[in-house]
Order: sequence, then structure tokens, then C-alpha cells
Amino acid sequence: MRRSGEYVRDTVTGPYAFQRGMIWVFTPLVVVFGLLVGVRPGVDVWEALVAGLASATAGIGALILCLWVFGWFRRRTMPIYAAIGSWVFAGIGIAVPRMLIFVGPASEIDVWLRLPGSILAVCVWIPAVAVAFRAFNEAMSLIARISEHRARLEHSARDPSARERIEDAAMLETLASEVLPALERLPLRVRAAKMHPTRRRLAQLSRGIRDVSTKLVRSISHQVMLPGGLAIRPATTRSFVRAVAKRALTQPATAPLAVAGLTAAATLVGLFTLGGPYLALFALAAMISWAGVLLVLKRAEDSLSRTLRTAARWLSVFAGIFFAAISVVAVLSSQLTGSPGEAFRHLITGVPLVFGNALLVVVASAVTAELGSMREHERELSHLVDVYAEQSRRRANDLRARAAMLLHGPVQGRLNSAVLTLEMAIQPGNSMNVDTLLEELERVLTSSARELETFTRDLPQRGIRAVASLLVDQWRGLVDITFYLADDVEAALDESDEGALVADLAIDTVTNTSRHGDASWAVLSFSKTDKFFRVDCQSDSAIRDLNPVNEAGLLLRVLEARGGAWALAPSTTGAHFWATVKRSDRKVESTDINFI
Repeated sequence: MRRSGEYVRDTVTGPYAFQRGMIWVFTPLVVVFGLLVGVRPGVDVWEALVAGLASATAGIGALILCLWVFGWFRRRTMPIYAAIGSWVFAGIGIAVPRMLIFVGPASEIDVWLRLPGSILAVCVWIPAVAVAFRAFNEAMSLIARISEHRARLEHSARDPSARERIEDAAMLETLASEVLPALERLPLRVRAAKMHPTRRRLAQLSRGIRDVSTKLVRSISHQVMLPGGLAIRPATTRSFVRAVAKRALTQPATAPLAVAGLTAAATLVGLFTLGGPYLALFALAAMISWAGVLLVLKRAEDSLSRTLRTAARWLSVFAGIFFAAISVVAVLSSQLTGSPGEAFRHLITGVPLVFGNALLVVVASAVTAELGSMREHERELSHLVDVYAEQSRRRANDLRARAAMLLHGPVQGRLNSAVLTLEMAIQPGNSMNVDTLLEELERVLTSSARELETFTRDLPQRGIRAVASLLVDQWRGLVDITFYLADDVEAALDESDEGALVADLAIDTVTNTSRHGDASWAVLSFSKTDKFFRVDCQSDSAIRDLNPVNEAGLLLRVLEARGGAWALAPSTTGAHFWATVKRSDRKVESTDINFI
């Protein structure tokens, strides 16, 4: 916890020059004034020296207290002892001579009646001014730091581009709830295609998905997530003054002090013509204000020991006795002089002092309490900013790593592999088994959809609209491509030579999927009328290691046609296949399996 005045020590020069000048210039003037107060006509020199020494001691105590308020002492208890000692010595120096001289000239008594006011001003008002400056400086520092914390937390909310990323990103939810399940329901019954526009579109699609995934990873790394439910107080000078006023009106000490002040004022108004007795009420109000100032100092200092608290209570008692003695002297003097005008003059100066002291205690207590609350709020806010910044960094790193691993890893790899295979399948002169490839693509998309759906659950509900929109467009483009392929293949099957198309498809597929690179397959015969053909393997090494059953099953899957069926049977003596199909109006009538 920072010690009192640390803000001043942090900036020795600059905005605090006026406060330092006030302490080092104005306080010695007060001490000189205290020395001159005793030198008045009709006052003994010894008494004047005692009074001056008491006032000077009080001034030095006020200086020490000011220095303590600004934190220019290593031990915070030292200035408290010095200030209390100066106040006690000042009181003794004033009270003892007057106890020995109960009756004296009016001018002399008037001097002694004025001197306590000077001591009270030195001991209370000067430290109060120092406390006020210190409180104002600390309040401004706290307001600035709270505003800085608030600006850091709400930077994204004030940034239009960041606000757009945060507020308009429900498209990620659309990706998980609409597009990905639609991919799982795709009717991927596609046969073959050789169209150049489709190949170019697939290439664009592959590049687009790679770019979008990169943008998504980059955007996640810059994603700003605001803490939910964080209440940040308004940090302005007006709000601080408003809070202090509210505390001053509602704190428990306000009502007793207000009642005491009003009672003193009413009593003074009723008794001012009598002279003298109103000073007893003034002494009571001054005692209350004195005790209140001590209470404020005690609340401002968290490390006050039990000894200091006891000393403060005894000092309050001493203040009451001291002002009671002064009131006795005032009563005796008023009975001797009988001057209502003088009493009225004291009334005019005493009532504002009563209210001023009461107001000083109330406001000082409110300022102290509000500063304590602001310190606590600033500490909590600073801790929250640090903790949240660390959590945000960890969260961003985790999301960035997971996104890179997911989108640039298995999903992107499998998707790119499937897309590249499709591109190879539809190149001119190549008749690969697009149906099998698209079935594999369907499997890839289904598993990728599940992974992406799981990934989007971990993202903030408000994601990145632009990137999510591009990503959704790319996935929808893939959906369009699959249907485009399906339509083109169906048209090709209807308009081309089915036998030649399927024969070429069988040769290329079996050749590319054979376990032996030197395996060569050829269509031995094909009959358009009977819808059958025969294929043979021309490689002796392939024949020796060939598994006819598996190869027949492969060729059977290759030769499936929309609205019809091809039946294959392996030869028991060699790598020969014979397949026939019977079709009528796109419906299978019969299937013959021939063995060689």
C-alpha cells in the first residue's frame, strides 16, 4: 500500500510547487505572527514570551503535521507525536498564566481571548488546508488512473472497427448451425466430370479457404473480449465532488455536528446581549471540532497505535478543559466590563468559526472516506485489468494455437487434399472415379464440420463478422460445386457413349489404384447392345500378387451407374473380369455375371 504523500514524492517538481511554497513560506509567517501576538500594550513581557513561545511551538507543530500529510517523513508516527506535543505545550503556555491571573485589565483579557483563536487556526486550519491540497492531488491522480483503466478496458468499444468485429459476428454461429449440417446432408452421388470451369472454380475455392482460415487465425489473435459485469465508476472531478457531498450529507457524524452547531448559534443569538456566557458554547463547539479533526486524522492514518488513539482521546479532554477555563475567564471579564457590543462582536466572529469547524470536520471526514473508497476501487480495477489482460493473452494464444492447428492442420489438409484430387479427376483426358472421391470428400467434410462446430463453441459469441462471412461463403461455394458436378455428370452420362465412358473410367481407376505401378489394364471387348465388357490385366507381376476379389469389388464400385448396376466377377484362374448389365428406362431389369 502506498504511503501518504507518495504521489508528491513521485513528482518533486511541477504541479506541487505551490503546495511546497505554501508550507515553507506561509508557515514561518504564522510562527512570526504567533511571536508578535503576545507583544501587546498592557501585557507583561514574561507572559508575552510564554504566549509567543506557545504560538511558535504550535506553528512548528503545524509545519511538522503538514510535512507528515505530504509524506516527507520515513516514520509516520513521529509527526503525530510532535504535533500532539506542540498542541499540549501551546495550551499549557496559554492556560497556566491565566489561571494565576483571574482578573485583569480588559485589554489584557481580550488579548488572551484572541490568542486561543490564533493557536486554533495554526493547529487546525493550516493542517486542514494541507490535507485539502493533498486530498485534491490524490483525487486527481486516482481519477486519472481510473480513467486510464477504463480506457484500456473499453478501447474496443470505442473503436469502430473493433466494435464491428465484436458486435456483428453472429455469422460464426451461422457457420456452426446452418452451413456445416447442410454439408453433412449433401447428396454426393456424382460420377465423373471433365469441365474446365469446374476445375477453375475448385482451385479458387481451395485458395479461398486457405486465405479465410489465415484471416480467421489472425483475427482471433486480435480479438478483444470485454469482462462481463464490470462496473467502472465515472472518473471526473465533478463526480468526485458529488460523491464527497453525498457522503457529507449521509455520514453519521453530520447530524450531531449540525445539531451542535445550530444549538450553539441559537444560544448565542439569545445570550449575546448578556456577554460572556456564549463563550462556553463556543468552547464546546471548538472542542467538538478539535476532536473531530483528530478523528479525521485517525481515520486517515491506518497505522495509528493504541497509544496514539489514547493520546488523541486525552487531548480531546484537555481541549475541553482548556476551553472551559477560557470560558470562565470570559465570564468573569464580561461581568466586570459588561459590554454587550463586545459580546456582539464576538458573536459575529464566533458563529462562522463554529460552523466552519463543524463543516471542516464533516467535509474532511467525507473526503477521507471517499478517497479510501477510490483507492480501493482503483486497486481492484488495476488488479482486474492485470488479471484480465493475462487471461486475455492466454485465451488469445490458446485460440490462435487451436485455430491454427485446426484450420491449418487436419481440416485444411484433408480439405485441400480432397479438392486437389477433385481437380485431378476433372482434368481433360482423365476419367477418375469422382463418385468415390466425393464420398471421401463427404467424409472429410462431415468430420471437419464436427471439429469446426466444436471449435466455434469455444469462440466468443460475438466473433468476427467479415471473416466469418467469407468463410461461410467459401463453404457454400463448395456446396454449389458439388451440385454443379452432379448436374454435369448426369448430363454427360445421358449424352455420351455410356460404354466408352464407363470403360475409360474403369481402366483409369483400376490403373491408378493398383498396388503395382506396372499393372496395365485394357478393355478386351465391349458390346453396346448387350451392355457388357471385359477387362484384362497385362502384367505378370500384378497377376501373381493380385487379389481378384478385392479388385473385382473395386471395379464393381467404379462401374456403378445412376439408374443401373454393373455386376463383376473375378476369374479363378487369372486377373480377368466379366461384367454385364441390363437396363431399361434407367431401371435395372437383370444382371448377368460371367466367369472367364
